[in-house]
Amino acid sequence: MTPAQAPATFQGSHVDTDSEPWLGYIRVSTWKEEKISPELQRAAIEAWAKRTGRRIVGWIEDLDQTGRNFKRKIMKGIAAVEKREVKGIAVWKYSRFGRTRDGVPVNLKRLEDAGGQLASATEEVDARTATGRLQRGILFEFAAYESDVRGESWKETHDHRRYKLHLPATGRPRWGYIWTPRRVPDATAPTGWKLQEETYKAHPETGPAVAECYREYVTGTSFYELVTRVNSAGYRTVRGGMWTVQTLIRYMDTGFAAGLLRVHDPACQCPPEGRSNCRTTLFI
Repeated sequence: MTPAQAPATFQGSHVDTDSEPWLGYIRVSTWKEEKISPELQRAAIEAWAKRTGRRIVGWIEDLDQTGRNFKRKIMKGIAAVEKREVKGIAVWKYSRFGRTRDGVPVNLKRLEDAGGQLASATEEVDARTATGRLQRGILFEFAAYESDVRGESWKETHDHRRYKLHLPATGRPRWGYIWTPRRVPDATAPTGWKLQEETYKAHPETGPAVAECYREYVTGTSFYELVTRVNSAGYRTVRGGMWTVQTLIRYMDTGFAAGLLRVHDPACQCPPEGRSNCRTTLFI
């Protein structure tokens, strides 16, 4: 199977058999500051291919994806290089490939061990030389540094919401509540947005249903029975889906309905990258 024949991996292709076959990789970040349009990235990669005599035989797009991990479609591109279907992967900038200090070298080595290359359309680096590899490494380190800075900024914002404002780290609807977001569209405002106080108030219909779940559980009703009652009454999750035992357990265990937030214990010394799996939590 050629790259152009693999719909799950590639988008589009060019017919040309006289030059090296490459893949174009486009990643649009979850960070607002670097939501570089796919069109801009594609144009730069196509210009690079024309300038260097390569041909882009297919495209891989990871839209609204972070570069802090490699749980992305880019892995299919690396696999295509390993299968000798293409010579390499071209990106707009090296930061599109990834922003993690562990994942980038591992996957870059995998790419190069297969005889492939990673090229940046806008950063003139010859990674075949020692100096070029140093330059590329510096660019990747800057990408990781920028990611760390943004991560720290988000952590400060989330901590401020949790510990100072006593709000969830990220505002979103909650079952049983009417959520008033801090920012709402407003065509009359200069910025197009209006700022207001963010609040969660008990919903007149679903709020009592949430309270009833807790009361019934305390008296010995099983989660299976609770889920059956909730779904039979026509209540749905905030995403519109049916309740399951696990989703109801997770929701009730958050403590949100009791006015509490379940947070990671600030005194815990686990590394930042491991906090998503850390069980050292407390209620505030």
